[in-house]
Amino acid sequence: MSVAIRIRDSSIISTITKELADHGSISSSAHIDLQALLDSLFANYYHHLDAIAINFEAQPHLLFSRKIHTTQNLPFGWEDTDWVETHKRHTVNWNISPGVSSHTSGTTGEQFPFGLSMIAESYPGKRFMIYLSIKNTLLQNAISNLLSSESSLVLLLGDDAVIPFGQPLVDPLLAQSILSQKESSGVISVEDTTIVYETLTINDWKIAMCFSNSDIYRGTNAVRKAMYFVITIIILLSIGIGILFSWIITLPLKRLTQKVYSINVEQLDAVQFDSSNFMFKEIVVLADSLNKLLERIHQLMKDVEERQTEKQILQNSLLQAQINPHFLYNTLYAIAQECNMGEQQEAAEMLYELSTFFRLGLNAGREIVKLEDEQEHVRNYLLLLTRSLTKQFNFHFEIPQEMLEYGLPKMTLQPIVENCLKHGLKEKEDACQILISAKLLDCNSYEIRISDDGVGMSEEVLERLRYNLSSGKVSTQGFGITNINQRIKLFYGENFGLSIDSTVGRGTDVYITLPIHAV
Repeated sequence: MSVAIRIRDSSIISTITKELADHGSISSSAHIDLQALLDSLFANYYHHLDAIAINFEAQPHLLFSRKIHTTQNLPFGWEDTDWVETHKRHTVNWNISPGVSSHTSGTTGEQFPFGLSMIAESYPGKRFMIYLSIKNTLLQNAISNLLSSESSLVLLLGDDAVIPFGQPLVDPLLAQSILSQKESSGVISVEDTTIVYETLTINDWKIAMCFSNSDIYRGTNAVRKAMYFVITIIILLSIGIGILFSWIITLPLKRLTQKVYSINVEQLDAVQFDSSNFMFKEIVVLADSLNKLLERIHQLMKDVEERQTEKQILQNSLLQAQINPHFLYNTLYAIAQECNMGEQQEAAEMLYELSTFFRLGLNAGREIVKLEDEQEHVRNYLLLLTRSLTKQFNFHFEIPQEMLEYGLPKMTLQPIVENCLKHGLKEKEDACQILISAKLLDCNSYEIRISDDGVGMSEEVLERLRYNLSSGKVSTQGFGITNINQRIKLFYGENFGLSIDSTVGRGTDVYITLPIHAV
């Protein structure tokens, strides 16, 4: 536009106007002056202009030009009435040569696609036009900065002509779609192309930028990929940090758990959790609490053991106290019977033997006696009974000499022998035989057997007595035997005690299993 203003202010217009006013046409003398002025103008704007031409309406074949040799090379002429009418409304017009992309000179082959034109009127009926062709590279350099990629395209559209920048070939559908828009500006989509256009107020041309959708999304795809990559890294880091923190937190708990699994009830006093190895306060508190708990459990177990020992001692004393009165009752009853029958001498001897029996039974307060002492105690008891019972019985011992030093709870044999005489012989008519024997079972235990050939027991009675022995239940039947079995288990454990076999009419065998230990 600045070029056009300078043309309007130059001496070219003044010279032409004066010549037309004075002579009605351009004189030969003015012709030389105008050509010199055109050459000077072209030289001053050589970097901007491709060609300059002046054409007269009254003299259509008269042409002052530079690089445009005939009026046929002009992009328009006086015969183009539409173009002339347009110039009545606009002092200076921007022009695009007809055709898709450019106008080519028939003489030189040069292109003059874009330019400025102006119609001047010196006085009515005397008009002339000035046309300046602008270098195409000037626009290309200005618009090249708008091209974001090789597939981008900038279009300059005027009337039915199009100048492309960025690509040599233009899809006619794009130009048609842009020119058909009634809005002065906007964004449209044609197939896979997005078009942003704007209408120039100076000449109603449209300039449009065309972008391939793939180019538009290429940047977003790169951003999306980068975003996905960053999100993936963040997720992986989050998972890694979570696993690390989880490991840091659970490791001390796993150590505590392993320590708890390794606790031996027999060695609670040797277990200690070192809380100084833990970095979390909560784990330290837990470890200290476990230490206190183990100490408390250890102390409670010691208390239970002590109380259990005291309980065993008390139970043993109670069982012994139950056995002694039982035997004493039976013996005193026999002595009372002797007194009733007037056998005072027999009763006195029985009392003397009874006192000897109890003296041996006391055994200086010791609960464990030698098998030899227990044998003598039972012998004395049986001798005592021979004076009190009317029925005769025989007894004898088969105990190896080397086993007489073995220990057992005192008054173990006497209550069993008493039950043999009381239950096994009372219904037998002839004399009863009692055998007390002993033998080794293995290197750690031995067995004492007390056998009689009395009436025996029925299967029902035998099963009930065995049940009482296994359950520890005390009943009126077999009271002494059950108590002895309990005493042996209290002293030596569940692996030792009494067992019974009996057959009706053949007698009863009582087996006492004891551990081998010297007294």
